[in-house]
Amino acid sequence: MAIYKNVAGQKLAVMAYNTTDGSLVTGDAANITGSICLDGSTSSATNDVNPVEPSGQTGMYVFDLTQAETNSELILLTASSATSNVQLEPVQVLTVNPADFMATGFNTVAPDNASITAILADTNELQGNQGDWATATGFSTFDPATDVVANVTLVDTTTDLTNGGGGGGGDATSANQAALQTTVNNIESKLIRRK
Repeated sequence: MAIYKNVAGQKLAVMAYNTTDGSLVTGDAANITGSICLDGSTSSATNDVNPVEPSGQTGMYVFDLTQAETNSELILLTASSATSNVQLEPVQVLTVNPADFMATGFNTVAPDNASITAILADTNELQGNQGDWATATGFSTFDPATDVVANVTLVDTTTDLTNGGGGGGGDATSANQAALQTTVNNIESKLIRRK
C-alpha cells in the first residue's frame, strides 16, 4: 500500500474481528474510533471520528486522512471499538514522497493536432477505397514472371576489349577478344530483336 507524504485525500483501512471466534465484524463503524501517531510522536485522535465500512468488504473499516495526518515518514494507525470482544488490527505505513515518482525528461510539446487529423483523413480514405486499388492508374503493373520487356534502349555497346584494352589489366589475345566480341554481338542482337 502506498501513502504519499503530505498529500490530502488518502485513506487507511483497518480490520475488525471477534476475539471469541475470530470472525470478521460487520456493522460496527459507529463504535470504532482511531488514533494516529506520526514518526513515533505522541498519538492523537484521528480527524475522521468514525471510519466507513465499505459495502461488500466484511470486517474492513476505512479512515479518511487529512494532509497533516500524512506529513511524516511513518504513520501508525490504531483503532478500537466500544463493542466488547471486537479487536482491530493496527496499521503501520512508510510514506513515499510524490516527487520521487514524477516523470521527468519527457517530451511535453503539444502534438500538431491539425497534421494528425489530416493524416487520419488520408489513411481513412485509403481504407475506404481499397476496392479501387485494382483499377488505380499510374502504378506499375509489370509482372516479371510473365511480362515481356518491350522497349529496351541499348545505352553503351563498347567494352574495354572492343576499345583495344586488356579487359582487366592483363594482355588479352586476339582470340579472346574475338570470342568476347561475338558474345557481346549475340546479346545485342537478342536485345534488338525484342524491341
